[in-house]
Amino acid sequence: MDQDALVSATNLKMRLDKPSGKASFGGINLVFCVVCLVCAFTSVYNGWRENSLRDRVDFLERKVRDLQTITVGNVDVLMERIRTESLTHLKKRIVRDLYSRSDSYDEDDSIRATREAPECICPPALLGR
Repeated sequence: MDQDALVSATNLKMRLDKPSGKASFGGINLVFCVVCLVCAFTSVYNGWRENSLRDRVDFLERKVRDLQTITVGNVDVLMERIRTESLTHLKKRIVRDLYSRSDSYDEDDSIRATREAPECICPPALLGR
């Protein structure tokens, strides 16, 4: 009997010293549950944020593509306008240079008309100066 009492006393002592398994694992399970919830929330938020950024990048790429096509069309029109203006300016300059070498000139082509003020006696000036 001494042996049975000794075994039961050591079993009782072991049960008192050792915390119950359910209580020690309950706190750890709660921590893991919170960590899992935080990870799940973070994953959903990151997916939403990535989708939002992807939509913004797609919108900006479409806008840049549209601006490039508009710009290419406008460049052709602008180049044609610059070409015609430069040719007109070149023709006027050639005519003005030819008239400056000779004594005769055509008033309608390259010379500014006289002023309407009667007291002004200034000679008319050439265009482009």
